[in-house]
Amino acid sequence: MNINDSGWQLITDQTFSDGVYSIEYALQDEAGDQTSVFETLRVDTLPPAYTITVPTASGNNGWHRTQPTIQISGTDTGSGLQAAEISLDSGASWIPTAATLSDGTYDVTFRVTDVAGNQSQESRTIRVDTTSPIISESITGTYGSGGWYSSEVTVDTVTSDAGSGLIGEEMRVDGGAWTVIGSVA
Repeated sequence: MNINDSGWQLITDQTFSDGVYSIEYALQDEAGDQTSVFETLRVDTLPPAYTITVPTASGNNGWHRTQPTIQISGTDTGSGLQAAEISLDSGASWIPTAATLSDGTYDVTFRVTDVAGNQSQESRTIRVDTTSPIISESITGTYGSGGWYSSEVTVDTVTSDAGSGLIGEEMRVDGGAWTVIGSVA
């Protein structure tokens, strides 16, 4: 066997680590018949390296308040990079390299694959809420004239948030201090 033109050697078993090898086999029988075979052997056992880009969450508790664009890129020094992909549905489907996320909670899987089939992957939960909470008020009292009420007034509020959820409700009167009027446990 002649490996990478290093000279002929009698080898019966040879283990090859990562790399590209030019191998030539030569055989001769006792009658003098000869044959030779040339082969290129490519070995890549290492997974590709990758970089994930997810913007820093601008909201509380890890929530993104704007639609983030997430990305993955990869490199492979062995066989070369074949694919860099993102799954937003636990691996049921894959999209290439980047995605912009709308409101919701996503279990995102990032994956890179090299030509040899080695993979690296990482999963992250990304939460997006770009919609402000909703508040409506109900005023109970006797409405007089000129924009004035002629009785005491009760103000009730109805609040909701379809995204990250409400954590509390505050009110202030005439620019004074904020007072907690409701909280969510």
